[in-house]
Amino acid sequence: MQINFHNFVPILIMFDSVTLKEEVGMALPRVLLVEDEEAHRLVIRKALHGHCELDVASSFAEGLSQLEK
Repeated sequence: MQINFHNFVPILIMFDSVTLKEEVGMALPRVLLVEDEEAHRLVIRKALHGHCELDVASSFAEGLSQLEK
């Protein structure tokens, strides 16, 4: 299976993944590539309700560089 990374929305997640696991029932990495639009909205909704903080990275490379800071 070939993955087309242009379809993914790179999001830099700033949270404790264990905490988010309790909220959405799954552990998520700090850098999350979201292909599914509904999953993307779910993460945004959780952030808006204070369950996590996130920055939408303009690129996957930018997301990785922010993690290194």
